[in-house]
Amino acid sequence: MIRVEKEPGIYVEQKKSKIISVLFSYILLLGLLSFIIFGVSLTIICEKHYLHGLFQFTDPWDIAWILFCAGVVCLTGFIIGVLFYNSSNPIYLIVYCVCLVLAMVLLIATLWTSAVFYQKFPSRLHDDFLRVIHTYRVPRFGSSRRVVDDIQTSLQCCGLNNHTDWLSTAFYLTINQWPDSCCLFRFKQVYCGDVFSLIYQYKGCSEELYNDVKTVTRALIGTSAAGAIIVLLGWFLLIALFNKSKKKIF
Repeated sequence: MIRVEKEPGIYVEQKKSKIISVLFSYILLLGLLSFIIFGVSLTIICEKHYLHGLFQFTDPWDIAWILFCAGVVCLTGFIIGVLFYNSSNPIYLIVYCVCLVLAMVLLIATLWTSAVFYQKFPSRLHDDFLRVIHTYRVPRFGSSRRVVDDIQTSLQCCGLNNHTDWLSTAFYLTINQWPDSCCLFRFKQVYCGDVFSLIYQYKGCSEELYNDVKTVTRALIGTSAAGAIIVLLGWFLLIALFNKSKKKIF
């Protein structure tokens, strides 16, 4: 029997084709990752908007925008990757590599800032929340009213520990009542104590707000960490593709 050896060039092309097929599967995974990132980031941006402005340092709402940008880059990489697979144009491969670099930078930035925030926020939540209620409707602190009303309306609470936190604030001492966001609303009325006997909300915001911030921050950390691992996997596939090509790839 005569053994026929495969030509080295044919062998290289077969190995290269397998890697490109695996690379296409990864490109689909990158597209899925972009939609997961969009889901997490947009949920935080739209539904947890009341967290924005509470803390004096970067908050989850700000970090979610970084993650959203990473999702945009991943989606762009997915589109460019599909174009590269269909045309084998090396220009698309270069742009695809740039997208992976940008995605990695944004995901690492999200992971780092989220981890730093996660370490800081338990000790700052108490002080920062009391700061915003004590500057409620103070002209120099225009954002305090929005922050407080958003939190108390969204979480249906009043004050940090309970409604008595307001008793020493300039707002309460001036008009001798709690803000409207402390009301337990009925019949879609606006003011506390009207003819419909609306009552004040006595529950504090502390526990629910803490759990909300912790959950959101963990989601940012988990999503960015998983995304960074997936992007790193893409780099390994690209390196394997180049290593298996001893001559001109395309």
